Amino acid sequence: MHKLKFLTLMAVLLSVNYTTLQAASLTLTPSANTAGIGEQILIDINMDFSDNPTLGGAIDIAYDETLFDYVSFSFDADFPTDPGFSSPGNAGDPLLSPGLIQSIGFGDFFTGLSGPYLVGTLTFTSISQGIGQFSISENVLPLGGFISLDGLSEIDPQMFNTSVAVVPVPASLLLFMSGLFGLIFKAKHLTRAK
Repeated sequence: MHKLKFLTLMAVLLSVNYTTLQAASLTLTPSANTAGIGEQILIDINMDFSDNPTLGGAIDIAYDETLFDYVSFSFDADFPTDPGFSSPGNAGDPLLSPGLIQSIGFGDFFTGLSGPYLVGTLTFTSISQGIGQFSISENVLPLGGFISLDGLSEIDPQMFNTSVAVVPVPASLLLFMSGLFGLIFKAKHLTRAK
């Protein structure tokens, strides 16, 4: 009897774990974790709605405007989105305010979106030294969050943020070069002393 209860409990726990692992997700992935001041930083927006296809929805991206300047957003050429639904696109450009890009919307009213895809890429320029966070969240207004293709219920995807460290490249290069010259000078000085 105890063995049957244990096996039932294990089956329930495994199914809950599997469901959690297969949940819909949106992920921000930087092209590099560090950048020099003045360099461009590319942030990929990836989605995975394999387990729960979506009609679509919209996201907002928050970033530290003291470290980064927003340059642009472009959808990936292979991303299967309905052009009439997508923003930026026919539905309008994202709303911009300091440190916030609102209403990057995408979807497909005909077949829905399912599976893992690269949605598109954000481009920023680093302007100051520090570690900056890029955060993704569901858009509330004007476009709204994600709707399931099956049953038209709301989907609450997991959101995965990222950060990028901006370092002063000339200062680090100067430090490296001075250390290298110091080692060369020391090596020459030791060989002359012998």
